Amino acid sequence: MLKPKNPYTFFNTYCLRTPLLPLNRVLNALQKRGFEDESLKEYWQNTHLKEAVFLASPYLFSELELLFEGTITSVKKAEKLKQSFLKYVLRASSRCTPFGLFSGVSLGHFNDTSCIELETTKTLKRRTRLDVNYMVALSNYLEKEPVIKNQLVFYPNSSLYKIADQYRYIAFEIDGLKRSYAVEGIEYSVYIETVLNEAKMGKTITELAVTITDETITEEEATHFIHELIDNQVLSSELEHSISGTDMLSQTLVTLKQLKQCDSNIQDLLSIQKTLQKLDDTDRNTSEDYKKCNPILEALGVPYETKDVFQTDLFTTTKNNALNKKVAHELRRALPLLSSLNKKDHNPHLEQFKKAFKERYETRKIPLAMALDIEMGVGYIQNEAVSNTVSFLNDITPQTDHSSSQNFSLSEIEISIQKLMFDALKNQHYSIELKEAIFADREVSIDHLPDTLSALIEVITLNNEECVYIHSFGGSNGANLLARFCEETGELFDYVKEMTCIEQQMNPHSVLVELIHLPEARVGNVIKRPHLRAYELPYLGKSNLPLEQQININDVLVFIKNNRIVLWSKKLDKAILPRLTNAHNYTKNTLPIYHFLCDLQTQNIQKKLGFSWGALANNHSFLPRVCYKTLILSKATWIIETKKFQSLFKLDKNGANLLDLISGWRATIQMPQYVQLKEADNTLLINLENTTMLHLLFDSVKRKTQFILEEFLFTEKPIVKNEDNDFFTNQFVVSFYNEEKLKKAVNYAN
Repeated sequence: MLKPKNPYTFFNTYCLRTPLLPLNRVLNALQKRGFEDESLKEYWQNTHLKEAVFLASPYLFSELELLFEGTITSVKKAEKLKQSFLKYVLRASSRCTPFGLFSGVSLGHFNDTSCIELETTKTLKRRTRLDVNYMVALSNYLEKEPVIKNQLVFYPNSSLYKIADQYRYIAFEIDGLKRSYAVEGIEYSVYIETVLNEAKMGKTITELAVTITDETITEEEATHFIHELIDNQVLSSELEHSISGTDMLSQTLVTLKQLKQCDSNIQDLLSIQKTLQKLDDTDRNTSEDYKKCNPILEALGVPYETKDVFQTDLFTTTKNNALNKKVAHELRRALPLLSSLNKKDHNPHLEQFKKAFKERYETRKIPLAMALDIEMGVGYIQNEAVSNTVSFLNDITPQTDHSSSQNFSLSEIEISIQKLMFDALKNQHYSIELKEAIFADREVSIDHLPDTLSALIEVITLNNEECVYIHSFGGSNGANLLARFCEETGELFDYVKEMTCIEQQMNPHSVLVELIHLPEARVGNVIKRPHLRAYELPYLGKSNLPLEQQININDVLVFIKNNRIVLWSKKLDKAILPRLTNAHNYTKNTLPIYHFLCDLQTQNIQKKLGFSWGALANNHSFLPRVCYKTLILSKATWIIETKKFQSLFKLDKNGANLLDLISGWRATIQMPQYVQLKEADNTLLINLENTTMLHLLFDSVKRKTQFILEEFLFTEKPIVKNEDNDFFTNQFVVSFYNEEKLKKAVNYAN
């Protein structure tokens, strides 16, 4: 491989993700032929785990209380509850993905040697807040109260734009937890224009009504007209919540404190805020501690379910948190190889847009909203069937012809990997190793990588050698997995802010703007973040930055230059680069303008690095482990036909030979004792030498035609321990930046 100059280096800080409970204790419990009831009872005594279960499912928590009190007489129901609780035990002992109190995050720093020691659960820190879905419902409820509504300041809908003799905007309806969007239009009139212009700086209903009251329109008629605009979502109130900045409860309090006759609501919200703080200050909370909020919530008058009220993030504390910097160096050195394993990202949507735009507008600068208007402009995602969530496009978007055949060609590297796989399968090898020779004489460029990017890895020990499994590598920027855990202050915020500032420094001729959009209320729980950039672009969302730091879509022009889509802010007289600093999968159930802005983040950028079996995964029931030096690029994986697995249970006539039957089956396919059931991003640890776990696996997959098992690698010397010498699974988020580009930009600025 012709090694390119590698301009990337790593940040000295990393994020460590660990489960609530140690792995060794659940492995010890699983060593027996079954998972005994006494072990489950012992886990139920863990108050942190009980609290985590309550927050995840209050109903299950109540049922488990009855189970362990011995008041459930139905054997079938009891077994089902035991399985449900066992899944939570396994989740809290093996999975690092942040979810409530089941796993947490901490910051560490690279050093010459690794030394990671967690403090005991007594020192866990957490942040509890009201669920975004509840806060949105509360905001809508308060806004309808006349005494509040008449004092609120209103602004134009952030998606609104004028085209020809009409104003168009996006309105939404809520059905349960889902939002469905539709384009709405209102005919232009001088009165509407006046209201919208006045509302840009924020005005009350009375103030807006006065602006259109004249000899032909009474104040009462004008007020009624303003109310109609509000009801039809042409105007949005200041009570609308922002997913950037402070927490939503604090945002609501700031607004209400500026109004009169809101003392009762303010006191209720302050009481909730105080209760939440007490929960966070207390080491162990019971379900009754959370229920203390119920009378206050009921007094506010907004319907709620306990399971949808609280959101909690867990922050683990460490005595030592240092990872050997050789891990980061190995990842950095592997960047060219990992880049070459993936074809350069080609976004057909952007290419189609460029083609349509150039044919219609050539090199002209066109207002963004006009260019993306489906009727008057060229639209976006022209040749894709749009999700039903965006219902207004269903009848006017050309459908893709899926009947045409497509030709696929393999690269030289893919052909070499395919040969390695066939050799491994033929010779029953458990793993394959990629050698430098595969990449010989191949010129590799990494100029098309993002300015910052991150790797999500697991550090494990195999055969007494420290190895790194790469779960994912890439992203539109290096902070996507971190921003949701930030507050407005603190070490994590400083780290993420450093990253976003570096990105801005690298692009001195453009302004990086953060996209602010709330696609679904509950999604807000994982995309909420502090202000991370100097400018924000709200679209069906609210920014709390000063107006001069907000970019409205009507301020944005779009044009093509050097075969590249460029966005231009009239206000700033500069190019702008949209950024979405969270892990939201924006490609699903979203809006064309938002989709377009998000896609532009990675224009001509390779956002995903690493190994993928691609189409080969569809043709084989076993995929061997793939390694490169000490890096594991892909875990050994088995695609199991459910009927074949179920047949083993049928052969076990008397229930005494199941383990022997499974053992014989495993031997024929080289399957280890510990595996994970994999469903999308979710995993479930399984010990195939434990009858309880086998039945758990059986019940988990019985309605599927096939399922995926992958090897579980945390079975040797762990790198993460606690003060009691228990060991934990781990994930590290390691971020990188283009140091050479940064130096050039700094030198240019000076």
